[in-house]
Order: sequence, then structure tokens, then C-alpha cells
Amino acid sequence: MANLELPIGVDPTKAGQIVLPSSKRIVIPDQEVVNQFTDFYRIADDIRKPRQNVWQDAWDLYNGVYDWREKEDWQAKLNIPKVREVVDKATASFRRALGRMKRFYHIESETKLGIEKGLFSMSLIDYWIDQIKFIEEFTTGLKSGLITSTVVYKVWWNWTTDSQPRFEAKEVKEPIFELGIKIGDRIVSVQELVTTARTRGMLGFKAVDPFNMWVGPKSNPYRIEKATVGLPYLYEMQEKGFYKKEAVDSLASRTGARIDAYTEALRKNEHPDTFLSKYNRPVDIYHYWGDLYNDDGKVIQHNVTYT
Repeated sequence: MANLELPIGVDPTKAGQIVLPSSKRIVIPDQEVVNQFTDFYRIADDIRKPRQNVWQDAWDLYNGVYDWREKEDWQAKLNIPKVREVVDKATASFRRALGRMKRFYHIESETKLGIEKGLFSMSLIDYWIDQIKFIEEFTTGLKSGLITSTVVYKVWWNWTTDSQPRFEAKEVKEPIFELGIKIGDRIVSVQELVTTARTRGMLGFKAVDPFNMWVGPKSNPYRIEKATVGLPYLYEMQEKGFYKKEAVDSLASRTGARIDAYTEALRKNEHPDTFLSKYNRPVDIYHYWGDLYNDDGKVIQHNVTYT
């Protein structure tokens, strides 16, 4: 507590005697969590269906897919791609404008200390914007928003494994000699080559397809996101303790044609990825963000997340 900056009037001795309550461990059967997720997914999917139909019609307009069944044989059935041209031009304009601007934001302050903090904050923001490929993800979400009027961005703290060799600073003790006699030691900083893998935190930013996102009702606005990842990623997360081994092993034995990914590619007028491999099998997983309930409908923990 001696290193903390305490408010004026607070006795450091009394502050050091404060015991913070330990967080309670919530134990709930896995099947009960599955039942809650299934029920929440059903409700959110029913809420999303009217919007999803509109999104599909909007994508058809973008791709130039029209229903000509009500036209006679002698009537023209030629598609004029106006929607695609407008959307692509607007997206390219935003991408070009953001790329040309050195900095598209600014932090202001009325105090000298605030100005200095703002400069450091902007330097840090510039670093993360470059690392997360902000312009690419932002314009991807913008394109989806222009078509469906729905923009979804996901911001999270991501853990990445870096296996590249690197130099790390290390402090070593070095003797000090005077006239050939050791008179003491000193601490010097040296660069040491490290070849072992390391796990480091990194800001994550991603444009989420609205077709892969579900939102609960206003009384309980939870979020559900579907993500497609490779099976090696799940094994890596399991080794780090994030996922259970039994759950990952059960996913490893699953096979499927990934119908959702196939229909998504057709909707976006892209080539469907139907090439499956046993070495890097894609798996659809669902992330949940919201409250956790018991059988009586009582909230036992707020703002939980599970996969």
C-alpha cells in the first residue's frame, strides 16, 4: 500500500489493514449452462429473423440478384448494378481518406500535464491502430453497414503466441575492479537472445458479419457471436487452460460440410471454401457475453463469457 497514491486525509496505516473480499467461485453444471445458451439462442434468433430477411434482400440487390418470375418473356431481364457501384465507391473513398490522413483523431486538454498525457496516449493509439489493421477492418464493417444498415465491431484483448527469436533486456551483476582489485559490483543491462515462445497480450479489433451475431431482448441484451476457427487453435487454447480437454476432443471427432460458411460465401458472391483438411479442420464455435442464471431465474453472476 505504500506505493499507492492515497487521497488526502486517508491514514496509510488504516489503508494497509483493509482486506479485500476474495471473489467467489461459481460452480454450475455444464448441462445447465448448455440449456441456458440453447434457450437464449432461440430467443435471439426469433428476434433477428425479420432483420435477417431484410439483410438477405439487401445483399441480393448488391449482388444483382433479382426475381424475374413476374416478368413476361418479352420483357427485359437485364441487371443494372447501381447498388454495388455506389457501395464500393463509398467504401473505397473511406479507405482512401483514412489511409491518406496521418491522424484522423485528436486528444485535447486545457492543462500542460493533460497535453503531455494526450501526446503519449495518441502515440499508443497509433501503435495499436497499426497493429490491429484498423482501416481494413473498419471499412469491411462499413461496407456491411452500407448494405444492411447494421455495423458490428468486436474489440477485445487477445492473447497471441510469438515464436520468433528475439532479444530481451536482462540485468546482470558485473564486478568493478580498480588496480586489479575488486572493489564492488554494478548492475548493467545486456541484450540476451531468447528462442522460447512467449504469450503476450494484444488488442483485437474485428468487423463481425451481422449474420454471425445475435442480440437478446432489451430486458436482457446479451450477445452471441459465431466464429469459425481452426482445430489447432482450440488445442492451443486448451493447453493454456482456457478450454476443457473433453470439449476440444469432442469437437475433434466432428465432421461436417459447414453449410453456414457455404451459404455465406454465396451471399457475398464469393468462391465457397469447401476444401476440408484433417490437418486444419475448421470448427464453428459460439461465444456468449451476458449474465449467468440459475434454475430459478436468479442472476448468479453478471457479465460472464463462455464458449
